[in-house]
Amino acid sequence: MTETRTSIAFAREVGDGWARLVRGAVHGETLLLPGGSLGLGGEAFAEMNWADIYGPTGAADTLRAFARRLRDRGLPGMITATSAVADDVAAAAVELGLRPDDLPMPLMACDAGQTRLVGRRLETERITDHAQVPQVAEVLGEAFECPLSMCVNMLGPDLVSLPDVDFFVAHLDGETAAVVGTARVGPTIGIYAVGTRPGLRRRGAASSALSAAMEYHLERGAAAFGLHASAEGASVYARLGFAVVDPGSGWVVDED
Repeated sequence: MTETRTSIAFAREVGDGWARLVRGAVHGETLLLPGGSLGLGGEAFAEMNWADIYGPTGAADTLRAFARRLRDRGLPGMITATSAVADDVAAAAVELGLRPDDLPMPLMACDAGQTRLVGRRLETERITDHAQVPQVAEVLGEAFECPLSMCVNMLGPDLVSLPDVDFFVAHLDGETAAVVGTARVGPTIGIYAVGTRPGLRRRGAASSALSAAMEYHLERGAAAFGLHASAEGASVYARLGFAVVDPGSGWVVDED
């Protein structure tokens, strides 16, 4: 990884990308501060309300602002902090009574020249018609075990027309098997909402959809890709060229 890809600017681009992805949500909201980004899908599901704190200054105040906004709306949420500001964020989180995340999601990055895309793929496509959005919502609902209505609301009525936001799917045995969402911020492509139907996992669907998404953006000049990896997804991303650039730390704002 180059120094550029491990900088505060890179973490900011990945955080701001999530805010762009959910800005069309039915109950969505974004709050962008100098030291962090908050994107609210607006549903009572923590993973849909995500904040990234990267500093370099004001990290504690940024956390307080994000936690206050989530609590004002009565929403659960996830907050990640880069290692550079982890101590300041931890102190403020304890003060606010936030719960540490037992399964932190490290920041991973892949420079354009380091990608290792899947050669033989399942059938894939980029979503271009709103009539296809229910398929995306259905896969995400099954993958993350959350109500379909929440996924429909988070994706929003104007998903396919949002600037810099794209969704890709992979098909298997006649079903939409896996989904990948992306958002462009400058030269960086953030990857979010990666999900596979439970009954169709470990058959290459997520890798195919990810490769299709990355290839699409590489053809349009992407310089790097970034994401927060779950424990289950880290090995998939590593095979495509991603590496951990910051272990990060996580905190949970529980629903009141």
